[in-house]
Amino acid sequence: MPESSQLERDDVAAWTAARNAAIADRHCWDREALQAERARKAYAADASRWKAQQERPPSDQMVTAAVVSSKALLGQIVQEELPERLLRKPPVKYIHAIFVAVRSATGLGAGLFDENQHIEEDLRGNARHRHAERAPQTRAEKTKFLVNLVACVAQILDEAWIAARCAPNPIIAGDDALGANFLLQNLARAALRGQKASERAVKRVKRIGEQELYGR
Repeated sequence: MPESSQLERDDVAAWTAARNAAIADRHCWDREALQAERARKAYAADASRWKAQQERPPSDQMVTAAVVSSKALLGQIVQEELPERLLRKPPVKYIHAIFVAVRSATGLGAGLFDENQHIEEDLRGNARHRHAERAPQTRAEKTKFLVNLVACVAQILDEAWIAARCAPNPIIAGDDALGANFLLQNLARAALRGQKASERAVKRVKRIGEQELYGR
């Protein structure tokens, strides 16, 4: 076989391989784009459905059932008593306290809120050698806390509906007791997945960035 013919065959083979690889990459990109679009539509549908339900106040029986479920799940992790009066309408400060207790017990969410840590001082102003995380005070801080926590929990469990259901504003306003309890229940479920799952979720949430999370 002439050498030039062999070179031509090699060139054709290389071109064919490159074309097939490009087609495969395009198909992969198309599949990912399709999956992302389906996920976006599913999230939008979930958000619309939950928003419509939020406009109808839950019955007392529904709230009671949610509280019982929250206490059962969180009771597997934290030792502290969980007063029903707080769970029936959880303020963000209480949700934060539960998160800190769960994190201390399991490591869930470690590193998610490092920027909020500060050196604790005693009554005389002497710095102690341990860190304490300040609970969110302003509305902006509460929103930031809930947005990131919800995103982390949803990432660990791979359940986008959690982000659609647990919208920060109604929880902050105290108008969504069910949403707040759903968040606490899934916080417990996520903690039981182990610290490795939490570490992956924290990295992903930080990689996504707050602007994208707020836009959801």
